[in-house]
Amino acid sequence: MADDAIDVQALARDVRYLRDRLDILDCVSRYCRGLDRNDPDLLNAVYHPGAIDRHGPFLGTREEFVPWATELMRGFPGSHHSLTTHICEIDGDVAHAESYCVFFTVMPEGKPLGCGAARYIDALERRDGRWAIATRVEVIDCIYEVAGSEWLAPEWTEIKAAADRSDYCYARPLRAPRPKQSYAG
Repeated sequence: MADDAIDVQALARDVRYLRDRLDILDCVSRYCRGLDRNDPDLLNAVYHPGAIDRHGPFLGTREEFVPWATELMRGFPGSHHSLTTHICEIDGDVAHAESYCVFFTVMPEGKPLGCGAARYIDALERRDGRWAIATRVEVIDCIYEVAGSEWLAPEWTEIKAAADRSDYCYARPLRAPRPKQSYAG
């Protein structure tokens, strides 16, 4: 084979691997969005039926976890879960992932923000061509309370986050509202 010849089989394996990695990362990312938007449909979709989740004091199936998590999140005015490091090992239709998450929780009644770092340790499976979580264990690395403040000018918070489907991330088509005070030309 010439140096510039393409090994099509190797290329196909690489593309499959990259596609699987992206699908798995998208799955874990959709979990964060589902939690922050308190969207039970999205949360259900990231797990296979009967999947097991161990989150803090909770241990149960997807069918038990999603109602528990959405009820828990209703108690907070807002939250933000952000993925950072993501490690993934794929073996056929099974994958093991460790995804680092930094989270902030707006506490009710002006209490300090809850924040911390956690890792999602996941066993995922591809069933019928779709990657989803089969087993998840959340490991909390650290948690803190941080005093909130309004250090940005009010214009920065004109567009409010919502822990439901009224949040701007669901807007289709997306339109940018005019700010009350504009600094653009």
